[in-house]
Amino acid sequence: MITKIPIEIIRIENEGYHLIIKGKINKKVSNLIIDTGASRSVFSNSLSGIRKGESAYLNQTDLSTTSLLSDEIPSVNGIINKFQVGALRKSNYEATFIDIEYINKLYNDSVGKTIDGLIGNDLLIKHQAIIDYLNSMLVLTY
Repeated sequence: MITKIPIEIIRIENEGYHLIIKGKINKKVSNLIIDTGASRSVFSNSLSGIRKGESAYLNQTDLSTTSLLSDEIPSVNGIINKFQVGALRKSNYEATFIDIEYINKLYNDSVGKTIDGLIGNDLLIKHQAIIDYLNSMLVLTY
């Protein structure tokens, strides 16, 4: 099966273009950045209803946005009870959580949006993602 998720293409001043999709994290509608340069997906550690586990550190190879943050980013592994993008639904989704307040400040200042996570290549590759720029759609297989 496939799901098609509308992409909002946002121009960030002097940063180029960013791709945002809507998803749901524990039934809350959330803005998620598609980050094709990130090896893994990460989510805001301030989300409600998440179960946090052990602490770790992400490094420059884990996220393309680390240049916005620092060389190493404190992170926590945990579980999102219900995660959804398009028709793709996951229960007890294993996730990594970081502080993304700096990213949210950037987005709030430039386009008035709050970001709840970054979708990386772990999810994109697993679900054979196609980014259709012409039709502004993210296509996932599940």
